[in-house]
Amino acid sequence: MLTPKQLEQIQAIAEFGTFNQAAGRLNLSQPALTASIAKLEDRLGFSLFLRNKRGAEPTIFGRHIIDSAPEILSRLGRLQDELGLLAGAERGALRLAAGPVLIHGALRQVIPRFCRDYPNIQISVQTSAARQIAADVAAGRVDLGIGAIEPDAAGPELILRQLHREPMQIGVRPGHPLAGRAGLTLTDILAYPLALPEVPRDIQLRLDALAGQEGVHPRRSLTTDHYDLIFQTVQSSDLLTGAPGHLLAPHLAQDSLVALPLPGPLPHWQAVAAYREVSALSPAFTALLDMLQDWFAAIKDPSKQA
Repeated sequence: MLTPKQLEQIQAIAEFGTFNQAAGRLNLSQPALTASIAKLEDRLGFSLFLRNKRGAEPTIFGRHIIDSAPEILSRLGRLQDELGLLAGAERGALRLAAGPVLIHGALRQVIPRFCRDYPNIQISVQTSAARQIAADVAAGRVDLGIGAIEPDAAGPELILRQLHREPMQIGVRPGHPLAGRAGLTLTDILAYPLALPEVPRDIQLRLDALAGQEGVHPRRSLTTDHYDLIFQTVQSSDLLTGAPGHLLAPHLAQDSLVALPLPGPLPHWQAVAAYREVSALSPAFTALLDMLQDWFAAIKDPSKQA
């Protein structure tokens, strides 16, 4: 049976191309590494590397192990983290993936509080699109995913929990040609370029359908996951942006942006949590999810703010 230590040794030899350099990376002597691999090859019954003047080249057997090792080691590391979390929330790691709205809004408030309450938990946060989030959670690369995740993007192994849903709004700078105008049509609005993150598929489909009815085609001048950059750009140009009301609210209150009255029914943004059943057994995971739920509840009812 291959051990994690042996997998790491095989990876190092493949990376550096020689036993001597790989041994240095692994803090082993070259004879010790050579003996370890030789013992493994003897037990397996085939060679993993061909030794020649250029160094060590993997055989077909060695190449197969090298290709499989990263996923195996990642899963073993993930299993260790999960066991640490299940042991009582005092150690371990939580991996979180979220859409740009969450990164700019809820997580700015929730993550500092979580780190204060659980200082021994290692938490990592990445930004991803909704479908990638669902795929990463299903594959075990992420513990908790939050975004505009649709049921058809999630397999049966995932638990989905809606945290929030609210209408989108269009924000522009004060003094924008459309600011303060009544009776705006979609054609009026889409005459100006947009600054947006990657839009969830359901919202994009609705926008495309509305634009098609009006015979107009949206122009996107800026695409980024960083809402700080989006808002700064919109405040200094004639670009428009779209965001859930809670994300625009601080800028509307400071008069750095104004909201346009939109024609017809507004598309909605939603925050959906996706996770596996094993994650829900962790007290730290449950605490993080509860903090997020409380944060969104406070948006609907400010009296619930902590």
